Amino acid sequence: MSPARRKLLGEFLRFGVVGAVGFTVDAIVLAILVRLGVSPLLSRAVSFPTALVATLLLNRLWTFGEYKENSTVARQAFGYVVVQCFGMAVNFAVFALALPYTGRSVLGSVIALAFGSGIGLFVNFAGSRLLVFKPAR
Repeated sequence: MSPARRKLLGEFLRFGVVGAVGFTVDAIVLAILVRLGVSPLLSRAVSFPTALVATLLLNRLWTFGEYKENSTVARQAFGYVVVQCFGMAVNFAVFALALPYTGRSVLGSVIALAFGSGIGLFVNFAGSRLLVFKPAR
């Protein structure tokens, strides 16, 4: 495997680990809110931003740490939010489509979240790597 492919694979694996942390934060907040009687769809409006902040910090420092000096924190944060919002749209669409099949219970909501997160992972990685955390030109 070439060094460039090995590097990209390492970034993808770290991105996946950070995504798992983000998923856990998202799922915990979602589960708590659904348990409290908040609808699963409205709960995602709170759980997603919470997970986004956690993953921004981890990806900036760990996954793509070597690129953090190539742009300002504000520019990377803005780009990351834009990319993640696009990925969230994909994630949320899959989540909403899966809910009728998984059910609106806590477990069903988290299973639907897993489907959405799995699809969103690839969209978010591509956008983060190509648009937000990229080598200096």
